[in-house]
Amino acid sequence: MELVYLWVGEYKNIKEQGFDFSPRFQCDYNPDTKKLIIDENDDYINIFPDNINITAIVGENGSGKSSVLGILSKILTIGNEIKYFYILKHKNFTVYSNNIKIETDFALEISIPITAKYDELLYLMNDTVELQQYIDMYYLNISHLEREEIIYNDDPSDSIKYLGIYAKNDLEKGTKNSDLPTYSEFDLSKFNFLQSRKIITLLQIEKYKKLIFKHLKIPQPYYVKLSYDKNETIDSLKLIKKDFYKQNNKLRVGSINQLINLLSEIKDNPLVVDIQQYNKFYDLVESIYSDSIPFKYTLLDKKQQPIVFSAGENTIMFYLERIAFLLQEKHEKPIILLFDEIELYLHPAWQQKILNIILDIIKASEVKNFHLILTSHSPFLISDLPKENVIFLNKYKKDEDPNQKDGNCKVLKDGIKKQTFGANIHTLLSDGFFMSGGLMGEFAKGKIEAIKKFYESVIRHKDNTKIQKAYKWSFKFKRKEFQHIHSIIGERFLKTIIGNYLDELELLLSNKNDLIDKRIEALKKEQEYLEGLKND
Repeated sequence: MELVYLWVGEYKNIKEQGFDFSPRFQCDYNPDTKKLIIDENDDYINIFPDNINITAIVGENGSGKSSVLGILSKILTIGNEIKYFYILKHKNFTVYSNNIKIETDFALEISIPITAKYDELLYLMNDTVELQQYIDMYYLNISHLEREEIIYNDDPSDSIKYLGIYAKNDLEKGTKNSDLPTYSEFDLSKFNFLQSRKIITLLQIEKYKKLIFKHLKIPQPYYVKLSYDKNETIDSLKLIKKDFYKQNNKLRVGSINQLINLLSEIKDNPLVVDIQQYNKFYDLVESIYSDSIPFKYTLLDKKQQPIVFSAGENTIMFYLERIAFLLQEKHEKPIILLFDEIELYLHPAWQQKILNIILDIIKASEVKNFHLILTSHSPFLISDLPKENVIFLNKYKKDEDPNQKDGNCKVLKDGIKKQTFGANIHTLLSDGFFMSGGLMGEFAKGKIEAIKKFYESVIRHKDNTKIQKAYKWSFKFKRKEFQHIHSIIGERFLKTIIGNYLDELELLLSNKNDLIDKRIEALKKEQEYLEGLKND
């Protein structure tokens, strides 16, 4: 089962827009005629494994990237008033619609809320159009706390499974399984401690650890160093013990006593334990603490030297652990992973590698059907994908379309003119879609343009003696800065152009005799240098 297309009537800044999620097909829906057309790309060749599809959603901030992920998570169930339809493909196409009339030659199932009425048509209520019946959907995001209901998981029966560190109530939903950290009770120390076990476990799984060591080139951990304040920790444990004692929770009281006795007997601080000992220690600690955990951990190699992760490596390890966690479950249905702003916290060198690393992890699993839908601003990631796998978003401008508001989401069916796959980032960035304002930083652009504008203004008024006199006075103070800006420009052609501007300004605004004398002096020095070379 494959997600082919999503059409949204209206949601946030998305109005009457369609999104192609399969590179094999191009769909088009006309809301006026109600006609749906599906064209197959006969020339399409899949470069990814047959069980993996990747869709990237790209566009400037506010163009609707995260809103697309938001509505995908919302339409897992049909209990909402959003107008939309989506198309799935197994052997045949099936269109599942909520509040949208469609004319098509394909099999059609319609779900219309009881409040909706269409006099001209007779619809039967159909409860079989819920997307969750066909797809297991996950959401991975580590950057946003609760971005306008995208991560909104108060309902324990919520069908989407949130993998990010800010998903609400995930920890409460699985108190026996702390793989799902939470935002509502989020504490960095607890999260780091939880993740330590997950990362260690990941690095011990044979099919994953070779890939991780190959890509990250980190040593395998053999030991864990635990740092803590012994007296303070024991005192806090005694306070926690009192609360559980009042609740008559004998199991927790027994665990606390066990940990207090263990810490009391330990003389070393920090404590170094091997991986197996740490796993047992982790289980004991995790069963006691519901909030901040007082233990800080450091992974050690075989020689008990610290394994230091960069910020990018930490981020990638988090991604891989989360993805491996969802892959370890048995899935009868296809998986869709919504991955928001995948390149966050990653150095460009890691942005080049992250998609290949994730693909290797997915290929090492036994998953039958995996669809990664990601949002990104990174040209490195886009260069790993054919443009048929990319949804390009822009924003409607004022008065561009009478049916659209200024800033509404606009799907660019033609995307960009160039192919994205294998393109270098300069080629991608040079396309106006990515960088409509050019490739230069605004500060540098302003400084360079100031020279150009000054030059153009001087040329425009070169016959006006009075104005030229003012320019000479101004250039006297600007010359030094202009010359310095010219000297530090990194792009050769641009540097030559600005140099020509400055040479002409010198001729127009400086004392010509002084300028000639300086040039003669420079030529004399060059002659002396050349004469010296000849004598050698």
